[in-house]
Amino acid sequence: MLGRRNPPGIDEVFYSEGNYVYCIVRTGVDSELPGDLQRVLEIQQQYLLQPLSNYYGTPALEELHAVKLPPFDQTVADSAGFIGYFNFLLGQLKIHPSEEALIQSFSKIGIGPNYPFDPDNLTEPVLEAIESAIAEARDEISAMEKEIGIVKDGWSLSERIFGSRERMHGLYLIRATAAHIGLYGNDLEETFYPNCLYDSDGEPLDASRYNYVINFAKEQLPPVDPKGFWSITMYDEEQFLVDNPLNRYSIGDRSELTYGEDGSLVLYLQHESPGESKESNWLPAPDGKFKITMRIYIPLPEGLDPLYCPPAVRKAGVVE
Repeated sequence: MLGRRNPPGIDEVFYSEGNYVYCIVRTGVDSELPGDLQRVLEIQQQYLLQPLSNYYGTPALEELHAVKLPPFDQTVADSAGFIGYFNFLLGQLKIHPSEEALIQSFSKIGIGPNYPFDPDNLTEPVLEAIESAIAEARDEISAMEKEIGIVKDGWSLSERIFGSRERMHGLYLIRATAAHIGLYGNDLEETFYPNCLYDSDGEPLDASRYNYVINFAKEQLPPVDPKGFWSITMYDEEQFLVDNPLNRYSIGDRSELTYGEDGSLVLYLQHESPGESKESNWLPAPDGKFKITMRIYIPLPEGLDPLYCPPAVRKAGVVE
């Protein structure tokens, strides 16, 4: 976007290649500052999404007509019918010059900007080939999930799987895998995402059978920049947040944690409360299998080379 200038009074502009933009806005809360949460909530009330013409108080340059979105059906999306959705989205953006030839090659099977698509118009061999390719692609993505990083002490440590167009150009399988396991992830320098797959015995995490702990020695705490923070989020087997009596879905250095006298930290991962004196360090788990994801926002350089690995999740007792 070289040569473009910011409109008067606008500090920074992010340009989208398409008509649709998905925006995740995060505002940090410092739990050690009394009333900081309330201040953040007040700041959030001032956020406003509006057309540039509204901001300037001038007439819109042109009247925009609402685009009719195709009705979504998961069954269709999981079959050759996904091409219809893909064609619609291609019609909502300007294809990048680096991918024009690629998209042109896809036109042989009816893929292109706003191309009408009906699987019933395909011959049986072509339809079978597309369905077979979908299954093959899913298998390749599943296999790549085990190759995009290293597994150590039960944690999957993903290497660089997110980034700008320039950095990730041509890495389609890595990009597809990254979208599958963590859509809308950040650059590695911005956020590092260790995911826990197994406990220290190599078994899947299951809070219906065991209580667990993570023991951080002071020198094992996540290497995070003072401007950043780290957290661990609890998910059930289907990757949903877990309802619990504390309404606590993640825990981290912004939480009101209790540390040991030596600076160590013990986190409790279990379904039932570990006791009132330990609840400050309790991340409630479902009554069944679960997953946890650590997020280190603005990791220190020494946490990326080599990749930081959190302490193993260890069994702390059998659930009675």
